[in-house]
Amino acid sequence: MSPLKIGIAGYMGSGKSSCIKLLELSSLLSLNADQIAKSLMLESTEIKLELKNAFGEKVCPDQSIDFPLLGSVVFNSPLALKQLNAIVHPPLLLHLHDRMTKPYDPAIRCVLLDAALIPLWKIEHWFDLLIWVDAPAEVRLERLFKRSHGVLSKDDLQKRITEQETLFKKSNGYIWIDILNNGSIDDLKSKCTYVKELLETKISASSQP
Repeated sequence: MSPLKIGIAGYMGSGKSSCIKLLELSSLLSLNADQIAKSLMLESTEIKLELKNAFGEKVCPDQSIDFPLLGSVVFNSPLALKQLNAIVHPPLLLHLHDRMTKPYDPAIRCVLLDAALIPLWKIEHWFDLLIWVDAPAEVRLERLFKRSHGVLSKDDLQKRITEQETLFKKSNGYIWIDILNNGSIDDLKSKCTYVKELLETKISASSQP
């Protein structure tokens, strides 16, 4: 029996990672699209060559990738971001599809994909359940600034927030479970408890003969 498939999306700084920690189940396998993308980029000679051709040798020093530099380039230019997405997204989506559809040990009853760009990629049909995590833009900005430890200015982060909001929105035509993460961790825990109970119910129902 295939596991329940869950997609969780939302803008940067909305708190998707915090929600996933609170949704932790012993039978849940969590996949992070950003981490998988970085691994693919580092492992693929072809991707690194395309990055060099598109953005210059400086973004791929010593067969590695300068991710902060690459980020500063693409988030200051819609055209550059479009180029990066055209290079990375096709192989990433193939890999993610394989991971979501592969056979898993029966102990894995739920596979969750953490991917902000689910609406942009139009892969909502991959999932049995969709979760959208949101927070006001000013809250997301403060979280991102704190997380960057001063490496990125608020102006730089605001550009990234605006670019992402321009790029995609929560898709219509699909039922999303909305989690508004604009309060304390206890408030978020309360909201996630409901979702966790829903997941447990669905997992239990799918296990019935």
